[in-house]
Amino acid sequence: MSDRLAGAAEEVGPSAALATPIRVLVIGHDTSMTGAQQSLHGLLGALNRDLVAPLVVLPGVGSASSDLSRLHVEWLVRGLTYWVRAGSGRRAAPLAKWPAVYRSVRERVWALARLIESRSIDLVYTNSVACVDGALAARRMGVPHVWHLREHLAGNRNISPMLPPCLMTRCIGVLSRKIVVNSKALAAHYSNAFTRSKIEVVHNGIDLQRFSPRADLRGSLRRDLGLEAEAILVGLVGSIAPTKGHLLLVEAAGLMRLTSGQRAHFVIIGDGHPAVVAQIRQRIDVLGLGEFFHFLGWRSDVAALMPDLDVLVTCSDQEAFGRTLVEAMACAVPVVATRSGGPEEIVSDAETGFLVRVNDAPALAAALHRLSADPQLRERMGQAARRDALARFDLQTYARRVQDIIIRVASAAREGAARRSSCG
Repeated sequence: MSDRLAGAAEEVGPSAALATPIRVLVIGHDTSMTGAQQSLHGLLGALNRDLVAPLVVLPGVGSASSDLSRLHVEWLVRGLTYWVRAGSGRRAAPLAKWPAVYRSVRERVWALARLIESRSIDLVYTNSVACVDGALAARRMGVPHVWHLREHLAGNRNISPMLPPCLMTRCIGVLSRKIVVNSKALAAHYSNAFTRSKIEVVHNGIDLQRFSPRADLRGSLRRDLGLEAEAILVGLVGSIAPTKGHLLLVEAAGLMRLTSGQRAHFVIIGDGHPAVVAQIRQRIDVLGLGEFFHFLGWRSDVAALMPDLDVLVTCSDQEAFGRTLVEAMACAVPVVATRSGGPEEIVSDAETGFLVRVNDAPALAAALHRLSADPQLRERMGQAARRDALARFDLQTYARRVQDIIIRVASAAREGAARRSSCG
């Protein structure tokens, strides 16, 4: 059977030395550098290659493959099966289509199984809930599988599962030796699906040198936007999706203007479905806030933009972690976040920023106004935020903890195989 399955032509990146005891096949679900992919690449770049040798499978060529080449991580392209799709409204395929779905999955799993065999893979690691092929191939070949979940499954309006979430979580548990999650909140979300011994919490880490206070960058974003040097900039970074709360921020901005005359400027960094963006822009226009909102689209230079913000806000109604909060804190930028899960484990309320209730526009407006109007408070909270980020969200610590899990699981599997062989 050809390795070029489901119309995906193979592309191979630069090889990294694989003379290491643990050979890991990594399933990356995205061709672009989304938050989950950024966290994966941070992990891959910080791994000790003398202990773990990664080989990454991607669904296509894009910014993710370019970044892996920059990191000197070997990658290749294979077709992948998505049992979770971005966006709402898409559900299970009609019954008549399931035979075709089954054949497609089987072909793709066999392709990964052959790769596991030919590369003598010791462990398969799946990043994100989106794809199931790696877990099935690992089971087929008798090698251990680790699933790194970075998102909620049930109740997540940003995704559409192809099967009932309860069935999917059961499959995840059966197919995995260990499940890694990025927050205690996410662990609680899955607590009824997995045994306590199977799940481990590892907070994401970031590059604390790349994300750092940069006095030389102060004012550059304001100049690009044509704003005065004294303008207050409030940023929201991430995909534009219903659960991310962009409309809530618009309502809060309107309240700030009405109740206090506050004329902060709001910088939206990220992209999303055109219909969602249009809805947000329409509400901005209705409230007469057009001159105060700036849509920058997706940017690869967030680390250079972040130090020029006065406040970073996260308005989600459900958030597994909150990576951009940590990035802002590392840049000594105070934050305001909704109590949506992960942010409560990142933000120390009234110390490194403010936490407010989900979908509470007046509370969000009050917190943003308080920071916008008080430069001394921003300075004090920003410095506390930087110290906290340095202490708790270091990239090396994050990578070492995930690496230790990989080594533990792979070593236990090898020891078990050796015992069975000696008994036979």
